Amino acid sequence: GGGASLPEVLSRRFALKADVAAAADAVSVSELDLSLDQIRGSGAIDFTLGETIDADVVLRVNRLDVESLLKPAFPVAARRNSVAQAQGAARASREIAPPRTPAPGTDAGAPLAVPENFDASVDLTVGTIVYRDGVVREAKFDAALSAGKITVNQVSAQLPGGSDFTMFGFAALEDGVPAFDGNVDMSTNDLRAVLTWLGVAPPPVAADRLRKLVFAGKVGATPKEIRLREIDLRVDNTRVKGAATLALRQKLAVGANLVVDKINVDPYLGSPGSAAKPPKAGAGNAAAGAAEAQPAASPPANPLAPLAALSSIDANIKARIGALTVQRIPIRDLRLDATVFDGELTVRDFRIADAAGVTANAKGAVIGLEAGQLNPNPKLQDLTLDVRSRNVSRILKLTETQLPISPSRLGVVSLSGTLNGAPADLDVDITVKAARGAAKISGRVASLGDVPAVDAAVRVVHPDLQRFLGLAGLSYAPSGRLGKIDLSAKVAGNPTDISISDLKGVAADIPVSGAVSGKLGGLRPAVSMNLRTGAINIDRFLPAQRRSSLSPTDARPIRLAAFRLPENFDPRQLLVRIATRGGRFSTNAIDLSALGLADADITLKSESLTLDKYTLRGVDLVASLKNGVLNANRLTCSIFGGALTAGGRIAGAGRSGQYAAQLDLRNLELPAAMRALGSSALKDGRLTFAADLTSAGGSVADMVAGV
Repeated sequence: GGGASLPEVLSRRFALKADVAAAADAVSVSELDLSLDQIRGSGAIDFTLGETIDADVVLRVNRLDVESLLKPAFPVAARRNSVAQAQGAARASREIAPPRTPAPGTDAGAPLAVPENFDASVDLTVGTIVYRDGVVREAKFDAALSAGKITVNQVSAQLPGGSDFTMFGFAALEDGVPAFDGNVDMSTNDLRAVLTWLGVAPPPVAADRLRKLVFAGKVGATPKEIRLREIDLRVDNTRVKGAATLALRQKLAVGANLVVDKINVDPYLGSPGSAAKPPKAGAGNAAAGAAEAQPAASPPANPLAPLAALSSIDANIKARIGALTVQRIPIRDLRLDATVFDGELTVRDFRIADAAGVTANAKGAVIGLEAGQLNPNPKLQDLTLDVRSRNVSRILKLTETQLPISPSRLGVVSLSGTLNGAPADLDVDITVKAARGAAKISGRVASLGDVPAVDAAVRVVHPDLQRFLGLAGLSYAPSGRLGKIDLSAKVAGNPTDISISDLKGVAADIPVSGAVSGKLGGLRPAVSMNLRTGAINIDRFLPAQRRSSLSPTDARPIRLAAFRLPENFDPRQLLVRIATRGGRFSTNAIDLSALGLADADITLKSESLTLDKYTLRGVDLVASLKNGVLNANRLTCSIFGGALTAGGRIAGAGRSGQYAAQLDLRNLELPAAMRALGSSALKDGRLTFAADLTSAGGSVADMVAGV
């Protein structure tokens, strides 16, 4: 044909002999004996001629060395001369040959066709096939053609690695397109050996993995599609059942519905002994130097970036795994229903029934997986999560995660909500529940390097403020029940520089509103607060075992005679007298250590402040805390019907406190004040005075006595 060179195999030594018997309607070739180099074959061929032509071929071949057969039979120089002569003849032929045209009534793109009046059968057996340094034994092909359809009775072979392959089925032309439908069975006791024989390097997994494989299933195939049905696949200790379809087009499409009984992926994630061995001394030094000079590839900034590889396919996947182990975490009943199409991964349903005590459900999409992007930046789209655990101790232990509190104190933990955007800049609407409380965040959460930042609306709810503070690691035992906390605010900043605005709600059952900001990155946190509150009973917040009181510790009232106070009455004398009466004021130490925990600027307006029997109403306070010193720059309020304007200073030094106060008190109702001190002797009278007081001491008794 046009001077083209003949196949190289035809240059081999070839011999053929047989007994031939022929008649007008039949030809029989028996005792067929052929040889091609070292290949020996025997068999028979029978033809029957009539309205239907029948051909039956039986051939037995002892040994077929594929690689030897593909090697040139002539020396290279002689082969080059032969090839050059053939190419010259081909060029000459093309110069004088007329252009080819399709025969009348034919079409170059016409579908294939098999003659209806031709029947045939082929029974081919090859004892040994040598290929890629491996041996295939007992290879057999047995097929028959009848009425335009091919029945593949048997295709089988014994492959390297103790492997067996068997296939049977039917082939036909459907609308001119070849199609096959049949069964495939394969098993191997050494999958690694099969992969190596095929030129595929086994992945670096544990030595006892990728050994046994058993496959059985129905296969349907056309040039455009491969369908696998009734799949029953076993790999090592894992069994997979289901069906799959591969659409063979420019962009591969995959559809699968699979059920996996159990799989432990940890042994498949690599093992110390599977790493590549270093090159011998003196070998590959240049390459090694080049590798050292090349900077290490940095991990992708977006953890979703590897998903961009999915852009090369379209897929529709349903999968269920009965038992899965990943990083020693046992997972039970994992289900996935997802599609990949046009650069988008859509998860219709993802759920885990149990993962070390955790249940999880998710659905949503990952967009931005388009092919061809140099720096893909996939984003989450309406990803909804629902994760719950009755006891997080087990999952924390398996993941080697440490919490600042005992996991048993968290009780039932849940996380639910929606995520949108790239992982480094997320829009979140998430609710976390734990230890009977809840926190909700709605807004933007970004990650700038290792420092997270937030700009979101936050709400924190817990029925018991004391327990809530305990979760934060604060050991605090107040004398009274604090009540609930239910605060919402707008939060902006990062862990070291935070701003809380539009704060409102209740804390310790006290209405609270205002704003708070803080710089928490230094040696001593600095906080600024501008708050409005309802009525505050300070007694509830004092430590239960060290509560100090401004009232006398015994129940004996101060007995004063009914007389008018002299004009030269000095209230300080009364305070000294009260303080020095044995046991009338608490000698419990006042703990001022909390003053050194932070710096603060405080603006507080409160409906009232109550300590013991003393209540300040309409409190307007401006104060600052710096280096352990608390300054009350301004305090205005009313007390016992009088108007108080005050300032003060408290400094904690060792076990003794330094106190200073400036008081301007007008029209205080003395009977009410004395009743608070335990005396009902005075029936009438008002007090107006101004004072500049200082004192020191470690208890209320010391403080009063030292005024």
